[in-house]
Amino acid sequence: MREIVLISLFSILLVGSAFASIDSRYHTYEEVCAALDSLVEEFPGLCVKESLGVSEVDKRIIWGLKITSNAEEEVDKPSVLFTGSIHAEELIGTEIVLFAARSLLEDYGEDPAVTRYLDSLKVWIIPIVNPDGHKVVTDGLDEYFRKNKHDNNGNGIFDFTPGDGGDTDGVDINRNFPYNWEFGNPNWDATTYRGPRPGSESETKAIISLCRRERFVTSVFYHSSAYGTYNEWVIYPWRWSGPVYSPDYETIRDIAYEFAERLVAHDGGSYNPRHSTSRTGNANDWQYSEIGTIPFIVEVDTCLRPEGWRVNSVCENQLAGIKYLLERSLGPGLWIHTYNDSSGEPVHAIIRVLEIYDDELLSPRTTDSTFGAHYRLLAPGDYTVVVSARHFAVDTISVHIGDSPVKLDVGLRYVGIGEEQPFPQIASLESFPNPFNSQVKIVYSLPRSEATLKIFNLYGAKIYEQKLSFPSGECIFEPQGSSSGVYICTVEGNSFFLSKKLLYIK
Repeated sequence: MREIVLISLFSILLVGSAFASIDSRYHTYEEVCAALDSLVEEFPGLCVKESLGVSEVDKRIIWGLKITSNAEEEVDKPSVLFTGSIHAEELIGTEIVLFAARSLLEDYGEDPAVTRYLDSLKVWIIPIVNPDGHKVVTDGLDEYFRKNKHDNNGNGIFDFTPGDGGDTDGVDINRNFPYNWEFGNPNWDATTYRGPRPGSESETKAIISLCRRERFVTSVFYHSSAYGTYNEWVIYPWRWSGPVYSPDYETIRDIAYEFAERLVAHDGGSYNPRHSTSRTGNANDWQYSEIGTIPFIVEVDTCLRPEGWRVNSVCENQLAGIKYLLERSLGPGLWIHTYNDSSGEPVHAIIRVLEIYDDELLSPRTTDSTFGAHYRLLAPGDYTVVVSARHFAVDTISVHIGDSPVKLDVGLRYVGIGEEQPFPQIASLESFPNPFNSQVKIVYSLPRSEATLKIFNLYGAKIYEQKLSFPSGECIFEPQGSSSGVYICTVEGNSFFLSKKLLYIK
């Protein structure tokens, strides 16, 4: 205990010298709150401030700002999210979303494109996802602090080491989300500590709650790199070792490339789009997996915190990309409303786009309970959409998506309890371990023949491959020298890709 107290006192002694290194152009938590209040006062009816939750330790409010026409009403529109400072020391994200909010509000009614965005979309900004950590940095306690202030050792003292790393307390919020949390860092003093449980932190819960309610079509989490490793990148989900692609990979990649091209780099070029390879409980992968959001991480500029005199230009250089995402959120995709064809009441339904449906990696895509609405971005093309709900007949719809969203009002017929129909599949992949020997039977059904089945271990090494010459059938997996465990099985053809975890018992 004596050593901990000495560390804390040493940290306090550093406050005076460290504080001067944080440029006053960067907003403190209190200044952010005042800036949001000012926007609400200046632009009544176009924005509202909402408390989304509180921080884990100091119970500071995590504020969100909703920007849209008729902002005080509960309206049925697609939603888009922009956030800053999920990592405490990465202050530039806070400045970008505040700058963008004011720009959009000032241009409403003056710029026809911006007017259309705010009439048609709900734009959410969260300037500071991690207010406790943000205050540690702006108060000068530790300008390289990354995490929140979770009391990991339960001693009632905020234990940290000034400088980069070595902080006993704190959880990396962007490693605390439930999807793939188990692969994160379990060590307290790591800057990337995942937390004691998936979704354990108040800050994480606040983001999860808002995302489940608003069901964002696209989102951006702004970051900046302390070491220059990820300078001026747009990171999108995902291409894991295997390779295992996100089911919407083609659509996501195309949007990411267009988005990155519009972000102005420090040298006057543009940003670099990169697929994500990590599996560590980050917000973006969770958003895509559970909600269906197409999410991006933007690693801003060439340093952790641009000099104060450059902040405005850095923010300005993000605006074209932000406007592109708003435009694309109104572009090619699927807008569905489901309702009871007898009563007209909204129905909470599952929406499956069969060509890119994956029940192993993704949670079901659903309409909301309030409006029966589902908004999803897709690349232009032909799709098979299956709409199903408990106690209702299944509806299958063929759609062609061109340059604008296809809008479907789907009336579902009530059939009663226990009378639901199974939904049709045009592609499936199942595995069945044999309890009496080391074989695994793999059964497949594909939209067409000429595909390749591959099996990878969890380190991404390919251990098995087989050509599939028929659209349906089965094969046996029993490669020599492989140990028992979990493997990834993929089937890839001309226009489809399936993946499945399988258990191999030797």
